[in-house]
Amino acid sequence: MRVVHDDPRHFVGHGRVGGRFDLALLLGGEPATLLRARLATVEFLRVLGARLRSEGAIVVVLRSMSSAL
Repeated sequence: MRVVHDDPRHFVGHGRVGGRFDLALLLGGEPATLLRARLATVEFLRVLGARLRSEGAIVVVLRSMSSAL
């Protein structure tokens, strides 16, 4: 396992580490600010998806209301 502490958009977009990934964890919290919302764009998720193996997964933490199903 390799843990990378870097700006996700910079890391994924510039491909400093070659190869593909099995798992991407996006644990930055709710996209309540512009900084956090950058990781919730279609463009970023497409680039990230292109770096995953065919059986890879993206995990995103989302908050829901207690009354939600």
